[in-house]
Amino acid sequence: MSTGTLTAVVIGLTVFTTAVVTVLWWAGTRGLTDDKLVTARFEALRIGLSIGIGGGGVFALYLTWRRQRATEDDLDNRERALALQQQVAADTVAHQQRTADTSEKDAAERRITELYTKSADQLGSDKAPIRLAGLYALERLAQGNPEQRQTIASLLCAYLRMPFQLPGEPPIETDKDLVAAHQAQVQEREVRVAAQRVLSHHLLPGPDQALPTFWSGITLDLSGATLIDVDLIDCRVKAVRFAGATFEGAAQFRNLRVDGPASFAGAHFAADTGLELVRFSASADFSGTRFSGHAEFIGSTFAGSAGFDGVKFDGRGGFERVTFDGVVSFENAEFGAAARFHHAEFRAACRFGKAEIAGKTTFYGVRFARGGVFDNVTFAEDAEFVHTSFDGPAWFRRARFGGLARFDPVKFAGPVHLENAEFADSAAFGGATFGVAPILEGAEFAKGTRAVLEEAHGTG
Repeated sequence: MSTGTLTAVVIGLTVFTTAVVTVLWWAGTRGLTDDKLVTARFEALRIGLSIGIGGGGVFALYLTWRRQRATEDDLDNRERALALQQQVAADTVAHQQRTADTSEKDAAERRITELYTKSADQLGSDKAPIRLAGLYALERLAQGNPEQRQTIASLLCAYLRMPFQLPGEPPIETDKDLVAAHQAQVQEREVRVAAQRVLSHHLLPGPDQALPTFWSGITLDLSGATLIDVDLIDCRVKAVRFAGATFEGAAQFRNLRVDGPASFAGAHFAADTGLELVRFSASADFSGTRFSGHAEFIGSTFAGSAGFDGVKFDGRGGFERVTFDGVVSFENAEFGAAARFHHAEFRAACRFGKAEIAGKTTFYGVRFARGGVFDNVTFAEDAEFVHTSFDGPAWFRRARFGGLARFDPVKFAGPVHLENAEFADSAAFGGATFGVAPILEGAEFAKGTRAVLEEAHGTG
């Protein structure tokens, strides 16, 4: 409150008090005399002064309230100002932190890009030691930056997909150019083997995927690549593409886990191949693949469809204790040696149409949950279906058995189609059980097997 206002209020109270006293002094004592007059005038003075003092007290209380209100408002304003300053300071710090983080992130990304570019350039060098240096630099970069691992794995796969020819034997000639070319091929082979080892090393999950060096969720695309002594034992990948790849030397995949699709279509395995205990969680395509050595799938699981159409086994094909959860097809497959399916389980449709098996075929203890199709299959040697069960139809139309055909004992729950089948040697059905009489139209049996089969099962 200003000084002028305060002065005016004081003057106003004084005037008002004087007016009250005057009124009470003269008007209130009119007609009184002696003691009553004196008493009345003192009473008027007391009342007027009380009114003046009361008004002054009220005004003093008002001034006190104003000062308190002003003090509180001032404190509130100061608190709001302080809070605003603190908020501004916090926002400034946060902005500076975000700016610093962004700058640091940008700087880190620039460093990663620079390292990646430099390492990729080294991998493209014409000198093997520099290529090796680039390879290991990329490995370190991926290990320290998980978000870069698939990119770097894809780069290594792209490098391995580049055309390459094995060096072969050293040249007998002393021509320096020939010797240098051979040495360059030898060095390139070592770089490629190192790249394969980098990938396999980081695809090993360890117990409960606990290894810090494990790169999870990696997809390998090595289509058309030339690979040497591949070792993916105990590894785990998201998906693999080896379509058209050439595997030089032994290829080991024991206990491999593939979470997504796997393609080996048209691949060539030049030596023995170990695919034991592999789990294919999705489709697996081996159509048109050639195994020049033995191929062992012992104990493996195919959770999705399995395609072996047109596959060629120059050596033994081992499918003991394999589980096929999805549809499996071996149509037009060629087995150059023995084909073994001991205790395998076919839980879905199974087709071997037009397959050719040059060696002994054994289906010991096998279960065909949906039956099996062996139409036009050629069994060049003995074919043994021992302790096997066909829960659905069994189709052997126009099948050719060059050796002993043994179905002893076998359980045929559905119809057995042997139309136009050819049995060059004896066919043993002793102990076999038929849910439906076998269909034998046009079948050719040697040594009276037809008569024995018809008599034993009332099909004549």
